[in-house]
Order: sequence, then structure tokens, then C-alpha cells
Amino acid sequence: MRGGFIEKPMKAYFRNDLEEPQLIDEYSVKIQVKISGICGSEVHAYHGKHAWRVPPLVSGHEFSGVVVALGSAVTACKIGDRVTAEPQYGCGHCELCASGAYNLCEDKKILGATYWSGSFGEFVVVPERCVIRLQDTVSFDAGALIEPLAVGMHAGRRPCK
Repeated sequence: MRGGFIEKPMKAYFRNDLEEPQLIDEYSVKIQVKISGICGSEVHAYHGKHAWRVPPLVSGHEFSGVVVALGSAVTACKIGDRVTAEPQYGCGHCELCASGAYNLCEDKKILGATYWSGSFGEFVVVPERCVIRLQDTVSFDAGALIEPLAVGMHAGRRPCK
């Protein structure tokens, strides 16, 4: 697979020999990436200053694309759907996850981290629960902006302290 690869701090380039992510269980969705944004966290990873995005890795987590493969139990989308995905998920069992604050889960998984190949590659595999279908009127460019806009909206809705 071709993808943007951060080998070590301050050394990033495209590779054509990256391992293509595969479905990992019956609830996995494989997406062909059409557009991927570059977040400040990718810049931090490039500089070697990010806690979870530690090179070597295929980073990236703001993206949109097309579903190309499904696990046998997936019902939320179908092959050919235009989608984006929430780039993290919690364990689902802790108190934070139960309260809806899975973004604070100590065992959360983050797309584009060392252990989960990100959207700078041609394909990503995400859990079905992370998939967000895009309406036909939403461009791939706009679909890749859903995650950063959601972060801003969340911050804006939080009460000031």
C-alpha cells in the first residue's frame, strides 16, 4: 500500500510497500481514503512530540472515503457508501465510557497512532461504531472536516470555568 510514513522525528516520506490494513473482526469496516487532513497532532508526531503518535507510523485521522469491505456482522453501512469515521473509541466498560466520556478512557484507541494505521495510507480499517455515513451532498473535502469541526463544537459547548 502507498502511504505517508513518518519514520522518525523530522523524517517523513511516501512509501509504496506499507502493509495494507485488513478487517480484524466481524464488526470492522475497510475504507479507501479519498481525502485526509493534516492536524496539529500529525505535526507534533513529525517533530517527535506527540504522546500517542510515536514514529514509525502511518499517521492521519481526519479523512473521508468509500467503504470497500465489511465484516460479516456490519449493518450500519454497505460497500460503496461515502463515509468518515470518528478517529477514537474507548474500552466501552469503564466509568468514563459508561458516562459518554469515552474520549477520556485510559484504554482508548486512536486512529493514526503507532498501533492503528492512519489515514495517510490508501486504506484504513475502523470499528463499525466509528463509521459516519456522508450524505451525497457532502463532498469528500467537507467529510474530512467533520472531525476537526466536531472538536471545535465540543470545546465551544463546554462551560467556562
